[in-house]
Amino acid sequence: MAGQAAVWQGLADAGDGDLTAIINRLPVGVAVQRDGAAVAVNKTLLDLLGYASLAEFEAHGGVEKLFVGHGDRVGSDRAVAIRTSDGEIIEVDARCQAIKWRGEGATLLSLRRSLASEAKRLEASHRSELAAKQAEIDDFGAILDSAIDGLVSIDALGRIIAMNHSAERLFGYGAGEIAGEALAVLIAPECHHAIVAALSSVGTQSRQATQPEAQEITGRERDGRRIPLAMKLFAGSASRPSARLHAVFRDLTAAKSSEAGLVEARVTAERMNGQKSEFLAKVSHEIRTPLNSIVGFADIIAEERFGPLQNERYKEYVKDIRASGTHIISLVNDLLDLSKIEAGRMELSFTNVSLNAEVGAGVALVQMDAARSRVLLRQSLAQGLPAIVADARSIKQIVLNLLSNAVKFTEPGGQVIVSTALSDKGEVMFRVRDTGIGMSDRELAEAMEPFRQFATTQRPGGSGLGLSLTKALVKANQANLSITSNTGEGTLVEVVFPQARVMAI
Repeated sequence: MAGQAAVWQGLADAGDGDLTAIINRLPVGVAVQRDGAAVAVNKTLLDLLGYASLAEFEAHGGVEKLFVGHGDRVGSDRAVAIRTSDGEIIEVDARCQAIKWRGEGATLLSLRRSLASEAKRLEASHRSELAAKQAEIDDFGAILDSAIDGLVSIDALGRIIAMNHSAERLFGYGAGEIAGEALAVLIAPECHHAIVAALSSVGTQSRQATQPEAQEITGRERDGRRIPLAMKLFAGSASRPSARLHAVFRDLTAAKSSEAGLVEARVTAERMNGQKSEFLAKVSHEIRTPLNSIVGFADIIAEERFGPLQNERYKEYVKDIRASGTHIISLVNDLLDLSKIEAGRMELSFTNVSLNAEVGAGVALVQMDAARSRVLLRQSLAQGLPAIVADARSIKQIVLNLLSNAVKFTEPGGQVIVSTALSDKGEVMFRVRDTGIGMSDRELAEAMEPFRQFATTQRPGGSGLGLSLTKALVKANQANLSITSNTGEGTLVEVVFPQARVMAI
């Protein structure tokens, strides 16, 4: 502070109007006192002490309360302790000298933070910051080491700098063993070109700030065993050309094994479905031939072409033989259709189909059966209903199956309502609602399985394939089937053809 003597001399020579402006420009704290009281304090000292004005400084004791310990011995440059407004003790370098202030003698006291103290404070602050940063680095390292994926840090030339524990376990190397080696050490030879291409493009990726895409490569363990990997390579910092690059490796061994197992299971299932379809086709051929003969001979006998039947009971037996044969043929046909649909071999011919026409034809076929069961069959078909893109034969079967089931499960005196409609979304809907016995959720789930029947059926018979085959046919026509049913409250079946399957009006 001895170098500032010229400044203090300037204070002595300055005019009264310039004194306050001069001391407020000084970078050190300045207090001018006379007769034990401060007559001027500059802004630097007020900021250091935490006071807003000279009056506030004086109100808290002024210079007399400023120093701690032996502050009254301030003379030449020396370090002393002062107390701020909030009680903090700080060390300052102080200097005291006599000056003329506004024409009268006064003492000028100049203070600035002690360089040694400030250095210690800054050192402590930096040490605290370094400790915090080191803690962050340690935490980040712990996270990386606990990560499932292997992380390998490399330089711009592709040389290994560091690797986390997962990478060490994945490749069988310690980080210190291969530090400085090329990343290619961890990659199978046939994939080296992929590494070179990735290294050459990683700079462009960082500049574009895009997420790198994972690529599948083959890794190489320490013992030479090959492992399937997914690799992502990206730059650590786009603003530092010499920053590290990072390669993230994920072991795909389990995924590949699972994928291979799924492929094998799919192939096995397709082969079994094919064998089942082939078996059913052969069985149906063997069954149909004698059944056609049985049904044909039953018709001839029933018509009494070669003479009358002497006993009426024979006529009833012939009717039963024909009905049983026809039922078995229908069962075989349903089995074949269901098997073909499950195997994806059902041959469908998609054309423009009038749903109203098919529903009307189905109602006409079931009407007589409903009358015999004393079930009222009503229909409500939407006018101007657009055609749907579907397989006409399977639509006929869907309509007949749903109508037959509704009549079968409805008690005498009940009713079945059949309707079609066009929804606000442009979907074509076919509904069959009955007032029959209904089903619980458990019974409904079982009814959707093949060959499941219930003792509650009003009219026994059937193959148990109706709902399961209907569901498969609806799905094959890219439509949706929904069934709502409650025991004793009847059943509602809806078949919805999405807008994509509806022809424009």
